[in-house]
Amino acid sequence: MAVMWPRKLPAEIISDIRRSTECKVYQMLQNVLQDSFVVFYSRPWLGLTYLGEERDGECDFVIAHPDMGILAIEVKGGAVAYDPYKESWTSCDRWGIVHRIKNPVNQARSSKYQILKKLQASDIWKPRRIHVAHGVILPDSERPVRDMGADMPLSIFCFLDDFKKNLKGWINDRMADVSLKEYPLGNDGMMA
Repeated sequence: MAVMWPRKLPAEIISDIRRSTECKVYQMLQNVLQDSFVVFYSRPWLGLTYLGEERDGECDFVIAHPDMGILAIEVKGGAVAYDPYKESWTSCDRWGIVHRIKNPVNQARSSKYQILKKLQASDIWKPRRIHVAHGVILPDSERPVRDMGADMPLSIFCFLDDFKKNLKGWINDRMADVSLKEYPLGNDGMMA
């Protein structure tokens, strides 16, 4: 069972219907991953824009493994759809209401780079090239037929079937793509 942060979800998170999908993902990650994985839920970060202005963000899940590196994950519930002509994302909720949502790939990618910057700034960690990836979990959405764009291959998404039957395999695939030029995150990286 994965080591979870927080160890247990607070009652106010569990009772918040807007977080029900994240709670479902939390439980699945806890159950399918071994104790060598550390999973951080809802990690806020403060970064800077290219103009030096402050920018707030949050990563739904950060998965860390001493040998495999880091995976930043964005989660979107409901039936999620992408319109390539408008470059817009929507989610249809349980009541059939369609909502515009942020681009989950951009959110996961931004979080990945911000987390890497924070790690590199840590006094605990000895800087080295490590594997850092991003992914999107859409546990209520069917897999489309083809990639959604050059920066959105289907391999970075975990859809309904993957979530139910192969979440662990999807995570291993996202984290196992380590090149020969990358080093393990290590214990210092886990602590940082």
